Amino acid sequence: MEPYLKKLRHYAGELPLLTADYGSSEGWIAANVNPQLPPEYATYAVLPHIGYFEFIPISELDNSRGEPDFLGIDPQPVSLTEVKVGEEYEVVMTNPAGTEFLFD
Repeated sequence: MEPYLKKLRHYAGELPLLTADYGSSEGWIAANVNPQLPPEYATYAVLPHIGYFEFIPISELDNSRGEPDFLGIDPQPVSLTEVKVGEEYEVVMTNPAGTEFLFD
């Protein structure tokens, strides 16, 4: 939501912006632990019963230019219990139908 905050605030005027959850068309991913805070301070907790989640460290996707590169790599995803605070990840979700999805 961060890239859209400036435009949302323009249209919302004085209305507060809130974010309650993080979802996709394939399923919910996480819930905001304190939805009363502004979106910049959102902290999400993954909902593990929604699907199976894996996390690919962004550092494994960086190429020599420092940009994500999905070609010619074999990333090693980590499980939810192996995620490290302060690191960035691509989220991979396998929903109950067995379909995998990659989220930014």
